[in-house]
Amino acid sequence: MEQPPLTIGIIVIGYNRPDSIGRLLDRLNACDYPHDRVPLVVSLDNCGKPETFERASAFVWRHGSCQVLLQPQRLGLKNHILTCGSYLERYGWDAAVVLEDDVYPAAAFYRFALQAVEQYRDDDRIAGISLYAMPQNQTVRLPFAPALSEYDAYFMQLPQSWGQVWMKRQWKAFADWYAEHSEPFRKCRGVPWNVCRWPESSWLKYHIRYCVESGNYFVYPYQSLTTCFSDVGEHTDLRSNVLQVPLQQQAKEAYAFPDLDTAPVLYDAWHENPRLAALLGVPPEEVCVDLFGGKWNYEKKRYWLTTRVRPWKVLRAYALTLFPMDMNVLCGLEGDQIFLYDTQQAAEPPPDRDRDLQMWGYYNRILFPDEIIWKLSKPIGKRIRKKRWQRLLHPVKALKFLKRKKRI
Repeated sequence: MEQPPLTIGIIVIGYNRPDSIGRLLDRLNACDYPHDRVPLVVSLDNCGKPETFERASAFVWRHGSCQVLLQPQRLGLKNHILTCGSYLERYGWDAAVVLEDDVYPAAAFYRFALQAVEQYRDDDRIAGISLYAMPQNQTVRLPFAPALSEYDAYFMQLPQSWGQVWMKRQWKAFADWYAEHSEPFRKCRGVPWNVCRWPESSWLKYHIRYCVESGNYFVYPYQSLTTCFSDVGEHTDLRSNVLQVPLQQQAKEAYAFPDLDTAPVLYDAWHENPRLAALLGVPPEEVCVDLFGGKWNYEKKRYWLTTRVRPWKVLRAYALTLFPMDMNVLCGLEGDQIFLYDTQQAAEPPPDRDRDLQMWGYYNRILFPDEIIWKLSKPIGKRIRKKRWQRLLHPVKALKFLKRKKRI
């Protein structure tokens, strides 16, 4: 029996940024839709000022019905987002595209969302669909790129908030879970440590925890359907381009989506590829895959695959040359920069090296190859201590160092 056509609404979330809300609404009018029956809800938290509400109320939506909702009193970000989730039930939508006011969509975002919902609406293991292509592992502050496949998307156990799609049944499952797990937390097994330290005003930390504890995943596109301006607002005092990513320019007639059971590319909440464990010749359930080095083998697994130098027996060693990192293990590229340790056998550690400098050189391999870094450091190393020189090579550490020296 053929299913009825899907109803996918758009929820625009704002607070006190009239220019941001105007930019997003104008962009939405210019995007591509398969029909003109796309319902739009602009949900504004109450900031006590009229400018944002007036800007949204003056907007004319050309692709369907439009409602501008102003909350009677301020809810705060977390409660406002959870309230927006209830619109799925209120309006009887099958799914909703959720865009905060500093997000900017690609013209094809709705077509991608529509096809993704058609693919995953009946799979309760899919907690949501990302429209944003994640460029960074925020736990360790390093670039992230997934391994490629024949599909247009891959899976990751990490929700995000820079453009996403909520499906009604899957969102209800999260809402029911949250009703029993809404207590504040600063530590949670399996959830990245930086996420646990986010303020309690964050709703996203709970969605991430839900995915980790329930074993659910988000669908991620290889080519981003949204980007983010990180405008100055309630949670940031400085506009930044760190979340800007290239937007997909051309829509596809048909996107290719993988099935979770047979997906060739899949990552956990730490941006690590758990499928690597099966390639190492040891029991996969006893392996901690930690190429980024952010986990520190928190589960105390016997075998630890990592770039960190530790005093245990090395069973296998891989290079750190192919990009992304997991390709070195997938292709079996031997070397001396990624190690599989047996943590139950003490041994002399691999040759010591500065891991932070190595990772920095790996991710800046085009402009700053390792050879140039070391050649520059040698003549100056006699006068400047090694650790101080390395701090200067690292942009964030250099900034902190100069501040302490009162040079800026």
